[in-house]
Parts: sequence; structure tokens; C-alpha cells
Amino acid sequence: MVLFIFAEKEEYEMILPHIEIIEENVFENDFNKFQSFNLCEYNKKKFYIACSGVGKVNASLYLSNICNICPTITQIVNIGPAASIGNEKIGDYYLIKNSYYYDVDLTSLPNYKIGMLPNMSITFKTSEILNNILQILFDNNIKYCDNATADHFATEKDIALIQNNFKDAKTIDMELTSYIHTAQFYKMPIASIKVISDNLTKKSNANDYKNNSLIWKTAIAKLILKILEGGK
Repeated sequence: MVLFIFAEKEEYEMILPHIEIIEENVFENDFNKFQSFNLCEYNKKKFYIACSGVGKVNASLYLSNICNICPTITQIVNIGPAASIGNEKIGDYYLIKNSYYYDVDLTSLPNYKIGMLPNMSITFKTSEILNNILQILFDNNIKYCDNATADHFATEKDIALIQNNFKDAKTIDMELTSYIHTAQFYKMPIASIKVISDNLTKKSNANDYKNNSLIWKTAIAKLILKILEGGK
């Protein structure tokens, strides 16, 4: 069964009128005000929707918890907003091939690059099999790109660092690399589609994220419905 995972509830709120929530799961901890895990149904197709909370630690902790308690999950899909470091249009979407931690810096030590953790690859790859399935579903019309993740809201000052170290990265977020990292630990296939919500080349990008929310939220809802209607 597929798990759709998001950082915030507002990212998937426009899909809620189209689906039925069959079962709500609330974990008894201090984080359940913003974290959720629900069994849902659309056209007799069951799936899960989870909200992890913002940031790398929330992403990893919550996805780990779900993977531990829910053996029926067989694949993970993250669809969410992301900043663009180029001139990509608000509402455009990209299938992510690789993702990186751009706020990891151990370069004061020998042989380390930006984004590299000890004893680990610098690159966190999504599932090639899931990516191929999504490409077929979308008639091979989704462009690929890489993503970069950090625990801060990206701004124009981050562009040079990302371009210099991750040449194929076009999107920036605060969770995806941690989702992939966690999915790999559990040997779970994961794919991600990022929808452009704001552009780092504009100094107003923090405001644009909110002002453009109807555009990217609508795009996310359409992507989810497309997957549910076309997936097996």
C-alpha cells in the first residue's frame, strides 16, 4: 500500500474533499498536534496519508515510527512544495532523482564535500522503479531534477552554495533528503515530486510561498489524484 507523506497538513488539504478518511491514528506524544497518520480511500483504493512536521528530524522520526508500526506500506511518495533556484514557474513540478543535505559541512576534515556525512554517500537516491512507474503514468512528461534539503527556509544567499556543489539541483526543501535517508534504512522504495512554490531569485520568496499557495496546493491535489486514478 502506498504512503503519501507531507510536512504540513496545508500541503494536502485540497485533496481532502475528494477522499474518505477511514481510520485516524493519533500517537500519544507531544507532537500529535501537527503530526498525523490516516488510512484513506479513493475509488475503492486504499492508501495512507501522513504529516510528519517540518524539518529533517521530524521527517525522519515520524517516517521511522510509521515504518515500524505499519507493515502494509510497500512504497512511499512525497509530493510537496519546494523553492526554485532558477526561473522555474510557480506550480511547475519535477520528479526528483537525487537529494542532498546542503547544510551538512564537514569540509574542515580531509576528503569531505558539502553534504557528506561520515561513512555515507553524499547522494540519496529515489527509487528508479517508482520513478519509471510515475513517468509512464504521466506520459513521460515529468522533468527530472535533483533536490537539496536543509533545516532553514532557503533564501537567495543559498543559491551559490547549491549551484557550486549540487549542479543538477533545482529545488530546495526542508525534509526530502531525510525521507529518502529513512526509507533507505527500511529498504522501502520512495519517490518524490516537488511543486515549485517560490523562487529564490526573488527577495520576496518567503511571502510568495504563502501568496502562491493556491497554485501549488492545487497542483499537489491534481498530482495525487492522477496517481490514485492511474496507479495499480
